[in-house]
Amino acid sequence: MSRSDRAQWRAACAEEMEQFVHQNIFDMVPKPEGCKVVGCKWVFKTKLGPNGQVKHYKACLVAKGFSQVEGIDFNETYSPVVGHFTAWTLLALACTNG
Repeated sequence: MSRSDRAQWRAACAEEMEQFVHQNIFDMVPKPEGCKVVGCKWVFKTKLGPNGQVKHYKACLVAKGFSQVEGIDFNETYSPVVGHFTAWTLLALACTNG
């Protein structure tokens, strides 16, 4: 990085990697023969305070999922989604039952 705030961005990247280790998100495994590795990239965002000053530097490491091919790199996808009505009902039950 050649920006003047590169130290803050490197610290944000290190913080993201520390969270991966702390939450035990991934395991290091050997690459199987004949398989490609899904690439990744860093996404950087600055969080601003109410006065417009930079409050926090946020870095996220994301996978390039668009490079995957269904049936070769994965077989199925699942994303848990909760509807608004279900969430409201659960919150109402939690409030009424303490």
